[in-house]
Amino acid sequence: MIVREIAAGIGYAVRLARWIRAHWGEIKLLVQSYLWYRNRRVRVSMAYLFRIKVGDEYMLIRGNRIPDQYQPVGGVYKYFAGAKSVLDSFGAVGDVFVRHDEDSKDDLRRVLQRGVKLHAFLRWFHSGQNRECDPRREFHDEVIATGILDADLFSRVDTQWVRSVGIGIRYSPELEIPEYLFADVFEILLSDEQEAALRALRDVRSDQYRFVDEQCIRSYGQTCGLRIGSHTWKILEGAVEPPRRS
Repeated sequence: MIVREIAAGIGYAVRLARWIRAHWGEIKLLVQSYLWYRNRRVRVSMAYLFRIKVGDEYMLIRGNRIPDQYQPVGGVYKYFAGAKSVLDSFGAVGDVFVRHDEDSKDDLRRVLQRGVKLHAFLRWFHSGQNRECDPRREFHDEVIATGILDADLFSRVDTQWVRSVGIGIRYSPELEIPEYLFADVFEILLSDEQEAALRALRDVRSDQYRFVDEQCIRSYGQTCGLRIGSHTWKILEGAVEPPRRS
């Protein structure tokens, strides 16, 4: 009897440990938002990124806000007018850390006045209500409207959600504020014609874009002589944490 009880207890402990390991990110975020950052301002940025891969290389484009930086195609989700009252209820005010222009208007870079509101904000975000859910706007703006890719050939692109990346609240020494950075990663499913066009593009040198390998991204450009955006690692297969800077 005692042996069975001990075995049952061990089995429960093992299952609990597995559950904690599987949900550690969520548990950590709960502790951070309800305890550590409960009454502190937390910056949030809710974005989407495209993995565009040809062979072993990833297509990156030159950044708008940081012109000498290369990064994935993508951008920040936008919210619609119906979300304003909800965002106000979370104390989610405009982000003072970005330049306000037409590109940044109504995007989901906000500052929560109290970190305890982060989970309510995330519940609203993941509901998809009154916010942009289709990620193709930035694909069009960044590689079609700019003429990098042929408008006719890439007028239709199939996308596949790969994963979501959110690694908890971390302090930003650059902005001097804790922040939660989230990104949905989508993969472009290329047709044979689209893949052929990208392979041809890879052989044409341009400052507008670069095709780089995984090591270039993991080294933040040190192995390829480029400046690579600090968020670019998120498009790599299997990457769950930012690579260490050497």
